[in-house]
Amino acid sequence: MKLLLNLTADAFLAGDVGNMAHQIFRGRLDTAYNRARLLMVRNVAVIVAIASLLAVGPWPYGYYQLVRVVVFFAGAYCGAMLWRTDQRNLAWGLFAAALVFNPFMPVHLPRELWAVLNVGAAVLFGVVWYCQRG
Repeated sequence: MKLLLNLTADAFLAGDVGNMAHQIFRGRLDTAYNRARLLMVRNVAVIVAIASLLAVGPWPYGYYQLVRVVVFFAGAYCGAMLWRTDQRNLAWGLFAAALVFNPFMPVHLPRELWAVLNVGAAVLFGVVWYCQRG
C-alpha cells in the first residue's frame, strides 16, 4: 500500500492524473488477483495434502496413479505461484515434489518408500497451506 501511495504521489506531482488513476485502479486489481491466487493455492494445497495422506493406506493401483498426477500438477502450479511471491524455498520444494511424482517419466520405488514420500508430500503441502493463510 505504501508503494502504491508513493507511485500515485509521484504521478500527481508530475501532473499525470490519468496515470495516477490507472495506478490506483491497477493496485486494486492486483490486490484482488493476489487474494484469489492465495485462496487457490491454499485450496489446492489442502486437497493434495489430504490425498497424499490417504495414499499411505491400501488402495487400488489407479489411486496411486491419480495421486501421482495430482501431486505433479499441483506441485508445478503452487510452485509457480509461490515463485512469483518470492517464497523461493517453498517453491523449490514443490518443484522437487513435482519431479519425484512425475507421471510422464515415473520413478519406480518400493511401496514402503512411496509411503514415506506421500507423507512428505502431505507435510510439504500442509506447510504451504499454513504459510499461505491470510
